[in-house]
Amino acid sequence: MINFLRAVVFAAVLSSSSMVLAQDPKLLVEQATAAYERKDFAVSADLFLKAADAGVDRIDNEYNAACAFALNGQADKAFKHLQSAIDAGLNGSASVRNDADFASLHGDPRWLPLLASFETANPMAPLVDELKNHKRSSASRYFLGRQALADGKVTAGDTMSLFNQYYANMAQFVGEYDEASKVYGNRKPVDDPLAKGYTRASAANEVILARSRGRQAVFLNESHGQSQTRAANYSLLAPLRAQGFKYLAIETLATTDYLAPGPGHCSNTKRQDRELDRRGYAVIDTGFYTQDPVFAEIIREALRLGYVLVAYDTKFPNTTTPMREQNQAANLACLFKDDPKARLVLIGGFSHIGEDKNFWVPGGAMAYRFKTLTGIDPLSVDRTSELWLDQSKLAFAAPVDPRMAEGYVLRNAKGEVYGTDNFDIAVYVPAPAHRNDAGGSWLELGGVRKPVLVVASQCLGHFPCLIQARRVKEQPDAVSSDRCVLASSESSCMLYLSHGSYEISAMDDQEKLLASIARTID
Repeated sequence: MINFLRAVVFAAVLSSSSMVLAQDPKLLVEQATAAYERKDFAVSADLFLKAADAGVDRIDNEYNAACAFALNGQADKAFKHLQSAIDAGLNGSASVRNDADFASLHGDPRWLPLLASFETANPMAPLVDELKNHKRSSASRYFLGRQALADGKVTAGDTMSLFNQYYANMAQFVGEYDEASKVYGNRKPVDDPLAKGYTRASAANEVILARSRGRQAVFLNESHGQSQTRAANYSLLAPLRAQGFKYLAIETLATTDYLAPGPGHCSNTKRQDRELDRRGYAVIDTGFYTQDPVFAEIIREALRLGYVLVAYDTKFPNTTTPMREQNQAANLACLFKDDPKARLVLIGGFSHIGEDKNFWVPGGAMAYRFKTLTGIDPLSVDRTSELWLDQSKLAFAAPVDPRMAEGYVLRNAKGEVYGTDNFDIAVYVPAPAHRNDAGGSWLELGGVRKPVLVVASQCLGHFPCLIQARRVKEQPDAVSSDRCVLASSESSCMLYLSHGSYEISAMDDQEKLLASIARTID
């Protein structure tokens, strides 16, 4: 698959028939991607090489050209440009071993020596491949990454590395939220609200709900490594439903196939998990990030409240180009074409909800494109930009409650609420109380869940040990209501569970069952 992790793509969306060469060499990447998507691999390879020769992300585009050459049956050129990318410093962000584009090269005697040279130079690459291997359980992948860190095979210093991103995801999926937050993308605010005098913090939901009245769309974002942002979104589900919002669009809900933008292409009709509404809870294949128990609670609560769940993302290999933003916006616009009076809540990742036309990608991110297509101005609420503010510099309107999940709006001396050109409201969601702290935790989700102590004896001497709670009536592949990890015989942890009957299980690092007990939460 063509490699876009590091590439910065600058182009507007091109139709499948458009092949006029761009004046700006950076636009060649978008044209090459369009050719790749329509399986015109010879043209795609040529355009990727032109972009590389023009100085645009040479390593990535040599790699991308190699992919296209391999798919076009041109093995000599594929090996030449893949080796060139490796020699130039291709790193572990590329899954060379498991890239299906190179399948035609596997029987060539040049393949194994090339692969060995790449993995010798990039010892992290095989580890990243395993973290991405969906055939392995999330727990086994988490423990693999954890052991690699303990052995010094990798370091957690580069919080934007692909290892850290996937390891953080696996940590979330087993309930290790502190670990995930520590290693995932510690971005600093681009625009500092404190320097602008926005130093007064008060509970966010009252402001958000006041501004959502009369709106047709409320766009919320979340961090893929800081699950407290998901808990903050959970806190708005019931009050927004009470205001009359009916649809909940969730970026991470899996779709069955790629949908080109156009009339009639509402991706919720192609949601991969067709049984989700009937079942009432997420399973492993519902979506990638919904494997986080906190995100899975969003699914359960939304369905309980009567939201109609909408999948609007598309299966598309380039995760940063304007094509994806346009397709997302087109799918959402189709929803409003079918129901002009629809009222929509959306949960998307990071920058997708940015509203400025010059933000992130040419032609704007999804939110700007949505507004252009529909004429609907969404209320955009950012929970990700201010995560690392210095809390000691804020004056809180009330004592900080470790149980509060909703976050804080920031006001200046005039009482004005902080926002930017991209986001109507920028919410500060502090690093919350930890799982086992006394005095309550954000994992209570505003009092919906209660802490339940689990002790190490349940692990029968096997450590590290995964503890999980699953509702008794839910099927085996259901996403757990909560999980935690016990490291040693001296460990204990709190699970956070709502009313109901559960099977609380202890498992080893491969998710082999050690013991289980039944527990009912009143």
